[in-house]
Amino acid sequence: MIIRKLTIRKYRGVTERKYSFSRTLAVLSSDTAETVRRAIGIVLKSEELAGPPGTWELEAESEIVSEIVLQNETLLVRVMADPESEKPVWNVTNGQRLVSPTEYFYKIHVPPEEEKANCYLVNRSYREVLESYREPERFLPAKEFTRSTEGIGDTIVFRQVAMAKVRECTEKRSEKMDNLQLFVQLNDFWQTVQRIRDLHHEGWPVFFFAPHPELSIERLKESLTKNYKRQVFFALQARGGVSGESEK
Repeated sequence: MIIRKLTIRKYRGVTERKYSFSRTLAVLSSDTAETVRRAIGIVLKSEELAGPPGTWELEAESEIVSEIVLQNETLLVRVMADPESEKPVWNVTNGQRLVSPTEYFYKIHVPPEEEKANCYLVNRSYREVLESYREPERFLPAKEFTRSTEGIGDTIVFRQVAMAKVRECTEKRSEKMDNLQLFVQLNDFWQTVQRIRDLHHEGWPVFFFAPHPELSIERLKESLTKNYKRQVFFALQARGGVSGESEK
């Protein structure tokens, strides 16, 4: 999945702002990152990015429009608040026909656990996440892990890949890998599992919206070159120039 364009109208104090994003690394200035994160989260219906629906701050005149590229089609997604219920309404087209919200969410769907693996959080220990995949029954009730992975975590493929990845990350190179490197390995883990299960699986972009001293564009680009074949969103720590993002 590539998020090519985003337009925000009358949302969180923004009258109108248009963005065009790079297919590889989209770097956002600190003063726009929070609104962009929430807007993308609403487009994808992601609580990990936008928070619970009750906190989305959509108003009667709010409109969020995004152009999303999947493997075999381009979708134009428009989200507005229903004038009566004030709940979000998704209007999706692929240039030729109207796509129902049910079909749209099916096309972009990822399990909750994979969704978490796409969003870097400074206070989340990715070493613990990986270790929990090896022995999930030690960390979560069985039904909770089954729910968050939508049954994938119960498969032999998941357990085998998890064993190999955890051994690589936490045993062989434990002293060399920090939280960012482990997050990269967590992403690689999910890409590996999904490639085995479904060659046509649509992976989401990767989001680095939490500023932290260990994150820099230079270091991120180095990790991207070695590990990622997906679009990455990165928020600058301080107000400044923007690369991979153009505003209108």
